[in-house]
Amino acid sequence: MTAGLAWEDAGTFHRLTAHRRGDEGYRPIGGINDDRRIAQLHWRADGSAGPGLEWSWRAGVSDLALGVGYVGNPGDAPRTLRFRSTYAHGVARQELSAHDSLQWSLSWGRIDVQDRFDYAPIRPVTVDFGGREDRIDLEVQHQRQWSDTWRTVGGIGWSDDRVRSRPLFDTDAAVSVQRWRLFGTAEWSLTPDWLLNAGLYASHHSRLGPSAWPRLMVNHRVAEHHTLRLGVTRAERDPSPFDLSANVRYRFPTPPYEIATFVSSGTVGPERLDVQEVGYLGHWPERQLTLDVRLARERLRDYIETVSRGGQRRDFVNRGGFVLRALEYQLRWNPSRETQVWLGQVWTDTEWIDADYLRQPPKRMLTSGWWQRLPQGWDVSVVFTAQSRMSWRRPGVNSLPGRGRVDVRLARSWRLGDAESELAFTVQSLGGAQSAFIPERVLDRRAFVTWRLSQ
Repeated sequence: MTAGLAWEDAGTFHRLTAHRRGDEGYRPIGGINDDRRIAQLHWRADGSAGPGLEWSWRAGVSDLALGVGYVGNPGDAPRTLRFRSTYAHGVARQELSAHDSLQWSLSWGRIDVQDRFDYAPIRPVTVDFGGREDRIDLEVQHQRQWSDTWRTVGGIGWSDDRVRSRPLFDTDAAVSVQRWRLFGTAEWSLTPDWLLNAGLYASHHSRLGPSAWPRLMVNHRVAEHHTLRLGVTRAERDPSPFDLSANVRYRFPTPPYEIATFVSSGTVGPERLDVQEVGYLGHWPERQLTLDVRLARERLRDYIETVSRGGQRRDFVNRGGFVLRALEYQLRWNPSRETQVWLGQVWTDTEWIDADYLRQPPKRMLTSGWWQRLPQGWDVSVVFTAQSRMSWRRPGVNSLPGRGRVDVRLARSWRLGDAESELAFTVQSLGGAQSAFIPERVLDRRAFVTWRLSQ
């Protein structure tokens, strides 16, 4: 259920939105506990403070109660995980001239997690994964149009992340990480048919030191509405505070002893991703047809994984990673103003550098959809998705077979006074139940009715 309220006050536009929903989870096979309840409240205000200066503020809170754990598993017992997210975000944009602008942003966020249960074999031992995370982020960005063929975007930012969790770090002090970042992008139109885009993102991590990630993309218009693109990109993912500072210990009162499960040596580094890609974008306006094709090779190095250090103690290290080769396309067709057809496919091949690590994404995926407007405010849509066999965890044990799914939706819209109203009937997994994520989690065929009222 969603409800919203909008109003204007002295030139400032406000919107307040409340949302609540829940479900009973997947079919309870294998003792899974995965029901979900979520409640959200969001506020947004937009206004101006003089010629060329616009600002926007957003704030909100979200509460999530999620069923987790398995019946009969004392180390992961059924329980309710409570997750509260609170945030505030402000941004201001100043038009310095017709070709020059400056933007400032300030963000604050807090996440509180409550996740604990009694360890049944040894009472009164309690397993606790709770904690609090606070984040502050500041950024200034400058954009300039130097000429008809040359423009740039650049900026500087700073963020501070602090996590407090005695269960995860064995201390009441905050585990903190600060980051400085510099970024810039330049776009240069060499000729009417050649466009060069180059970018650089440089940062300094308080625990890991400096790093830089370049990007280069070349676009060539071979004909009107037809463009080829060639690009290379390097990116990184920093290890989390838990990867760097984990210290999880369980202390047992009788007899007094302790077990350490995750104890980080703090030596793990970032994951590194190199991407090379070739693409084609074609549009046939007389047929309202668009085709987007991408051929890519992605090389992930220094994949972060856990390793045993003896007994139950585990640490985080960088492993070899993998090479992924992919071919994908998206086809969009509008044969009329009332009809839209969409088709997309992906073929992938994944080669792990570590022979004993064989998680596999699906080698083939397909998504297709048909959206049709009908007379008197009616519309209907059908979406079909399919994928080949895959494994999130250990192949052969947690593998999912190839599967397909059909979702259908029938809706009618009409005016209700000054508001727009829509009543819709949706059926998901029309063909029947199928596994999702792991074999034990089963998505049944389900149908529901929604009603939306908006101004």
